[in-house]
Amino acid sequence: MKKVLVIVIFCFFALSLKAQQQIVLISPFIPSPDTIWVFLPQRYNPLQNYPAIYLLHGKGGSYKSWNEIIDLDSLATEYNFIIICPDGIDDLYYMNSPVNINYQYESYFFNILYPIILKRFSIDNEKIFITGFSMGGFGSFYLFLKKPDYFLSCGSSSGLLDLNYSASKNDRISELLGDYKNNKSRFNKYSPINSLSNIVGKNKHIFFDCGTEDYLYESNNKFREKCRKLKIKATFISQPGDHNLIYWRESVKFQFDFFNKLIAPNKDNK
Repeated sequence: MKKVLVIVIFCFFALSLKAQQQIVLISPFIPSPDTIWVFLPQRYNPLQNYPAIYLLHGKGGSYKSWNEIIDLDSLATEYNFIIICPDGIDDLYYMNSPVNINYQYESYFFNILYPIILKRFSIDNEKIFITGFSMGGFGSFYLFLKKPDYFLSCGSSSGLLDLNYSASKNDRISELLGDYKNNKSRFNKYSPINSLSNIVGKNKHIFFDCGTEDYLYESNNKFREKCRKLKIKATFISQPGDHNLIYWRESVKFQFDFFNKLIAPNKDNK
């Protein structure tokens, strides 16, 4: 078993009533340090437990990506959520690679990041969500379907929910899973669409959306059909839009509204 070395550096920012923290973690599960940007509600009280949401970025992005798309300070305060933005570490797709032992993001997430966040912040562990866009949509469902009891619900925007549809299947993902031509069964195994049976009977209600002009639209439709076939509670929003920041800036609000209603179904508590 790997001996885990963790170095944590906390930085607190309190400018213009903004409540943010950055945490840097180093672990042998991942090849480089992970910077996590945490956004707290303006009136954050450590004696009160808050819902929390992990926001995962897309390919080529970083822990800064979501805040460049939309003001996360405002979202954290509006919804009274703690928002956690980890880094995808050089596009590791948030998975454990069977090819490279140094690329074990899933193990890092559940064994290091997740428990440190719970220890550091006042989080209601019955109200934890995870979502992301593009590669982050893949990561959110990949991690959620691995350990659904760790989250109340999961979301995705323009998510890569079937690796066979990826524009990176012959380059970056092949570095993680082996070349596509000879490892299609592995690509299928790691695709969230083929792990949906893990939440059958668990009463989980999930959310995902995709623009009608997005190259991943067909795969998201197939994901919806698979949910219907397995009788999984799923909300799917299909609307005009492409695979870009303009679409994600709009869609993330749908996700926060959906998650907020799950924890307060009979009232508007934003």
